[in-house]
Formats: sequence, C-alpha cells, structure tokens
Amino acid sequence: MLHILLTFDYELFFNKSYFSEKEVLIDTTALIVKSLDRMKIKGTFFVDTPCLLKYEELGLDDFPLMVERQINGLLDDGHDIQLHFHPSWFTANYIDNEWYFDQKSYSLDRFENPSELLVRSKLKLDSLVGNKSYYKCCAFRAGGFCLTPEIEVLSTLYELGIRLDSSVCCGVKMESTAQTFDWTDLNYVGQWRYDPSSGVRSQSISNNYMIEIPVGTYSHIPTKWWLTRCQPRLKYPPLMGMPSPVERENKTDRFTTILNRVKSSFTTPILFVMDNLHANALFFLGEYYLKASRYKNEDIYICALAHPKFSSPECVENMCDFISQIGSLSEEVDFITFRDAYNQLIDIEG
Repeated sequence: MLHILLTFDYELFFNKSYFSEKEVLIDTTALIVKSLDRMKIKGTFFVDTPCLLKYEELGLDDFPLMVERQINGLLDDGHDIQLHFHPSWFTANYIDNEWYFDQKSYSLDRFENPSELLVRSKLKLDSLVGNKSYYKCCAFRAGGFCLTPEIEVLSTLYELGIRLDSSVCCGVKMESTAQTFDWTDLNYVGQWRYDPSSGVRSQSISNNYMIEIPVGTYSHIPTKWWLTRCQPRLKYPPLMGMPSPVERENKTDRFTTILNRVKSSFTTPILFVMDNLHANALFFLGEYYLKASRYKNEDIYICALAHPKFSSPECVENMCDFISQIGSLSEEVDFITFRDAYNQLIDIEG
C-alpha cells in the first residue's frame, strides 16, 4: 500500500511581500482546502509558529488571530496541523511595515537555546488549538529542511512527544548562507525508523525511536529531465512575494558556478513538490513509489509538499489533477494525514 501525505508548509515569505498576510496565506489556504474537501481528501498543514510568536511579541495580533481561526477550522473539518519551524523569525526586524530577516538565522544551530525555542513553538501551537481530542502534535518539519543541530533537535522533539519527522529529502544537498544540509548519503524509498539520540542515519530496534517520513525525491537520469523539462509549462500568476534569497556560503567565479550547475543537473534529485511540477510529473512520482511498494511488498509512506503562499487557482487545479490521476490508478493508494500515520506506525504502548 502506498500512503501519500499531502503536506502544506503554512508560512509567510521571508523576503519582500506585495500583499497582505491574509492574501498570502489565509486566502490561499482556503482555496486549497475548498478543493481538498470537494475531493474528500485531507491534508496536513505544518504551521510556522515562530512567526506567530514574533507577531504577538510586537503587538501585531490581527494575523495570529486569523491563523487561530483558520487552523481550528481545519481541524474541525478533519484536516491535520503539525509543527513547522523557521527560527529566523526570532531575529527578524519589522521596520516601516516591512520585515527584514537575517539569513544566518535560518538554522537553529546559530542559536544558543535551540531546545527552549522548540518548546516555546510547540506550546504555542498547542495553545492555539486548546483541548480538541482530534488534535495531537506528533510531527515536525524543519524550515528549509535544516534539521540542525540534529541530535539536540530530535531529542527535544522526542521529549515533547513528537515521534514523526519530515525534514529529510533523500539525495538532496544545500550549502548557502541561509540553508545548509546534506542528505546525499540517504537513499530510502519511504519511511524509516531511527534513534533520536543518534540521528536520522541511525537504526533503532528499541522502544525509543522516531520515524522519518521524507519528502519524496527522484534522481534517475534521463527521466528526471523529462519530468521537469518536457512537460507543459504551468501558467501561474506572479508570486505574492519574493522567495528567500539563496546566497552561497563560498562565492565562486563564473566558470565554477556554471560547472556546479551542470553537475547539479546530474546529481540533484527532483522533489515531490506540488508547487511547480506538472500533474503528469507528480503522477509519475506517485507511480514510482507505488511500484516500489509492490516490489518490496510493504507499505510506503511518502510526503508530497506544497506551500499555500505559492498557490493560485491554476496551481490548485494542477494538484487536483494529480490527486485524481493517482487516486484512480489503484486501490493500493490512499491519502492520509500525519495524525493517521502516527496512529498506524507508532507503537503507543512502546
């Protein structure tokens, strides 16, 4: 059985934004949810709570109140919310109605108190929801896949009762001022179990374990080029803000930059991302994981990723086309939330 988790990083831009928070996040999320509800599919929304903490610290309460209303509505409607975490909000400055971010604060290893910040963020998410019996904070996704300092973050999450992580995209590497991670040595197809005190590369047979449900990736050449370059181009309206700048930690000359790009086209996998892949490519990736499930004769759990802030009617329609295609392919495919995955994968008594 292939279990696809449709996940949405519920966050604002980390650069200049041309529209209000409501237009960037609240309205786009509502557009996604309307389509998911029509298809009777439930998604998981990873809520960036450091953002809300910063807004409240500065007395900017309107946006956090809108978020609180929306995520409670999501839960009431059967969707799932989990913890997302961009620590750059803790050092952000708000000047003349614009946010300014320190790119070097993108990763938690730049802070002296990672555990404390994680605890504050998890408690904030809990407080937004209250005592709903159908809410459980059991999953985490690091902003920009920056799961550092890895052991401290994972150990803290485990102590908080968070047993599922979704911060890894196997085979992908990034070295920039903002983001630094290296998952090139990981080649799992689907989820795996590990010891949080030893990191995601470990194996665990004890009761002290976490499970990684990664964002899907695909690296086989030349098929990955066909998936990205030979599909119909998606016609999206202009973004409502600017993506985070990617500044290389070590700047190189033009020749080396071109050489690195060529090398990257051979070595870097494509991600199971609904923001920019055509439905045909998304369907191919879903079929790839379904075949792997059949071959291994075991359940595979994998994440597809999107961001409401990048969304549009065309983007949502493309996502729905993918859901319809892969959903009609086989009874061996279903769409679940992280709350569902927790109930299916975690040995509660352990």
